[in-house]
Amino acid sequence: MRSLCLLLLALTTGCGTSGNLLFLSTNTIGLRITTSDPASNAAPNIIIGHASVKGVINPVRDETATGTKLREQAYSVIGITAAGASASENARVESNEWFATGRAADRLAENPNTPSALAGSRSLTPEVLEAATDLEIARTFAAVDAAYDHILNYAVTIDSDDQEILDGLDATNSLVGDLQFQTFDPTAQRAPFAPTANTDWSRVRHARQQLQDSIVNAENYSTNGPDDAAKANAADTAQALRTVRAELDRKILATDAAQATWRRFLQILGDEGEDN
Repeated sequence: MRSLCLLLLALTTGCGTSGNLLFLSTNTIGLRITTSDPASNAAPNIIIGHASVKGVINPVRDETATGTKLREQAYSVIGITAAGASASENARVESNEWFATGRAADRLAENPNTPSALAGSRSLTPEVLEAATDLEIARTFAAVDAAYDHILNYAVTIDSDDQEILDGLDATNSLVGDLQFQTFDPTAQRAPFAPTANTDWSRVRHARQQLQDSIVNAENYSTNGPDDAAKANAADTAQALRTVRAELDRKILATDAAQATWRRFLQILGDEGEDN
């Protein structure tokens, strides 16, 4: 894969001042074959795969009564593009690209869950969820969880759309009721998982945290256990628990509520509609 991105503030064009923030990205996913013809100076290109060129011109110049001045920040813009292809069940290539300026870029930088979103997809279609790795699924779950927390605790007002998102995620707590696994504490003691009696998103969080803590404990014990047999058993346990966690995450993310929350999360990151 070949990629070239340019981000610059174009202050001069010829003898004038453009005052534009320019972004240009060119990507080739696959194989580019270039041959030259000395006689005609022609340079044919053959691309086997996908090629794209994208550009943005973002004005950073304001016209005022006293003249022209540069804005302190560019307009708040976020752009997301993706391309992917599958050759078989086990062969897939995907490219995701994010572009942000102004307040949108600030929000991306400030949010600790930005890496989760950048590693994920723009949508949670069944095809995306099926192709995603367990790690990508776990990161996406973390982003959905963060969106729930943001709406509940940081929104100035909770409108009807956001309340619908909260209610929808709360309803997914029913998926925890049939969850079965053995917790694993730091001393390798096991106990049947017992879900809380809560009927909201906190029930999902509790189950997820119990899984995560047990995975970490089992992984540590697989390294620090008293003998090889104990270490091997702990390693097998950690893998089994990771499978349970991934299955729970996938069930949650496949719900309409999670789909809506993911879209809301991207809006929170991009702060859509806000400029400076």
